[in-house]
Amino acid sequence: MIKHLFTWKGRIGRGEFAMTYIACWLYVYQARFSLDFFFFYFVGLIVLSVILMGQAAKRCHDLDKPGWFQFIPFYVLWLLAKRGEEHGNQYGDYIV
Repeated sequence: MIKHLFTWKGRIGRGEFAMTYIACWLYVYQARFSLDFFFFYFVGLIVLSVILMGQAAKRCHDLDKPGWFQFIPFYVLWLLAKRGEEHGNQYGDYIV
């Protein structure tokens, strides 16, 4: 279900974005207990940050907004709650 994790183009729905968001936070939560592997934790955070920003940009595209909107404080809550456009837009076709 998770397609093209490292791309910033296209659109994704609420479900896929929510799954990615939860998976990233679960990694952060469980990895904070393993401070013995700080280097791997740090590298994992960088990789997950890139993935999450890419997924958030695609979620913004689903709402017909540019990806920069994800940097608005608390906009991630809007991304999790708002239903995407039910037709194609400048960022791609409708996702079923």
